[in-house]
Amino acid sequence: MKADFQPPAPLDPKRFPATRIFSDRNEMIRGLLSRLPPRPRVIEVGIGLGDFSAFILDTLSPSQFVAIDLFRMHELEWLWGRRTTEIFSGLTHEQFFRNRFSSQIDRGQVKVLSGTSWDLLASLADSAFDLVYVDAGHDFASVMKDLEASLGCLAPKGVIVANDYTLYDPYLDVVYGVVQAVNRFVLDRDFIVEGFALEPNMFCDIAISRRT
Repeated sequence: MKADFQPPAPLDPKRFPATRIFSDRNEMIRGLLSRLPPRPRVIEVGIGLGDFSAFILDTLSPSQFVAIDLFRMHELEWLWGRRTTEIFSGLTHEQFFRNRFSSQIDRGQVKVLSGTSWDLLASLADSAFDLVYVDAGHDFASVMKDLEASLGCLAPKGVIVANDYTLYDPYLDVVYGVVQAVNRFVLDRDFIVEGFALEPNMFCDIAISRRT
C-alpha cells in the first residue's frame, strides 16, 4: 500500500435509497434526462478535448453550458500517445475548444471560463445549476474544494457527478483522492447516491444529490 493512501469512509445503506447502475457515463447522462428539468443548466469542470461536452450538449440540450478548465493541455508535449501540436493544430487548448463549439458560444448557449475550478465555481454561486460534472484535479483536496464550491451553485434538486471515482490510476501510477472526497462529502452534506456508471478500467462515475 502506498504511504500516501488514506482509506475512504464507508457509505451507510441510507445513502442508496434507489441507486441506479449504468453501463457507462453516457448511459447515466441519458438516465438523468427524466430526472432533470427540460433544457437544464449544466457546468462541466475539466473539459479535456470537449468530446464529453459535445455528448452533454447533444443529449441534454442545456439552456446554458459552462465549461471550466485551466486550458493548459497545449503546454504538454504528448497527450494520450499523440503530440499536442498534432491534436491542437498549433492552437492553444482554449482556442481549440472555442473553435470546436463556436456556434454554441456565439448563440450564448456555451460559456467558457478559464482558471482554477473551485474559484470559478464559487463565482457562479446562487446560479442554480441542475447538473455539475466534476472532472478536474483528482487529489483529495482538489476534489473536495470542487465539490464544496459546486454545492454553492447547485439547484435544490440538482445533481453532482464526479468522474474517475476510483482509488488508483495504474497507467500513471497515481493514487487518487476522488473516492475519499466524494464519500466524505456525501456523509458531511447528507447526500445520496443516485447513480453509478461503470467503465472498463473502473474509472467510474458517481452521481450524488441532496437527500430529501
